[in-house]
Amino acid sequence: MELNKIWDAFTQCWQVKILASTFITCFTFFFGEINAPMIALGCLMIIDTVTKLMAISRNKLKELDIDASIITGYRLAFREKLINSRGMREGFYSKVLPYALMLILVNLVSKIIPEVSVFGHDVTKFPHGFISSFLAIIECKSVIENLIEMGAVKLKPLLCMLNKKTEEMTGGN
Repeated sequence: MELNKIWDAFTQCWQVKILASTFITCFTFFFGEINAPMIALGCLMIIDTVTKLMAISRNKLKELDIDASIITGYRLAFREKLINSRGMREGFYSKVLPYALMLILVNLVSKIIPEVSVFGHDVTKFPHGFISSFLAIIECKSVIENLIEMGAVKLKPLLCMLNKKTEEMTGGN
């Protein structure tokens, strides 16, 4: 019960309320409102991380020719430092940070561009939707690659289709 009293005192502190409201205000200014596409993109990134860890674990089991659970493979891969904090940091710097910067960029651009409505649709929201869609496709491709690496080879045609769609969106670059 003492923990509840500490939590209540902490949440009733005006300094904490100011700090929390400032953080939320800054977050929504830079990223925009927290909506379903943003939450979905975050979930896709988490699923990608989990499937990558599962693929590493499965590969470790396959390498040792052991028929055991993914958890056992995870422990073995962790012991051999195939899964470590350095790899997670590299993932943060190579994926999370660039994604966040792209979302901040398109949100700030949408704040600068004046609202223009074409056929009843707000054109200023197009860049944000395009970037979010593109990042979601990249995450889906990564999850499918991880699943194929785990042995779900029947997903290869789906990966080929997503690669074609990505090429269509980017013009082959």
